[in-house]
Amino acid sequence: GGGSSGAGDMGVGAAGAADPLVWTYAQAFDRVSEARLCLNCTKPVTDCTLPPDAILDTSLYLFCCAACEARHSLKASSGSIRRALGRLERGVCVQCRLDCRALVQQLQCIRYGSTDWQAKRKAIVARMAPQLLHRGLRAALDRLVASPTEGAAWHADHIRPVYEGGGLCGLENLRTLCVACHHAVTAAQCKARAAERTRRRLGTRDIR
Repeated sequence: GGGSSGAGDMGVGAAGAADPLVWTYAQAFDRVSEARLCLNCTKPVTDCTLPPDAILDTSLYLFCCAACEARHSLKASSGSIRRALGRLERGVCVQCRLDCRALVQQLQCIRYGSTDWQAKRKAIVARMAPQLLHRGLRAALDRLVASPTEGAAWHADHIRPVYEGGGLCGLENLRTLCVACHHAVTAAQCKARAAERTRRRLGTRDIR
């Protein structure tokens, strides 16, 4: 919850349940009409006569329609959006085209604890995804070999990085990257951010 904000004609009202153990939201409202604004699209939520500071015990007035509620749920839940991305791209890395789902299935065929199971699983990785044998990926490799799941094989990567405002976006800003490609992308972004911090500290121009 919260009080009114001082920006423009929009304020922030309380939303969510009164129970402190239940998640609450800061819901925007129109200062003039005092209409609650949809958490997803910021359009007015119709048929709601409750004041902005009212504590809601249901999500009924958080969204303007069922479609917005579904889209917000997808964006806000990492598990939901990962499952949706998995259905869309089927676990195939968009950069190196590694079929992570097929890799995981092959690894799972080698029973944990069976004779030479680790060596056999690593041999599968070497054959299907040699990029995972890179020295900087030792922890990721060990995790995949010990517990071959899709979560250990590929990540949902933000095309527009979170630090550039791409955090609460839908599937249009996500792509499937195997752990090796995701590691490389993350390293490049960290390098770029460090260079940007240095540029700002020195007051030099951005020549990109």
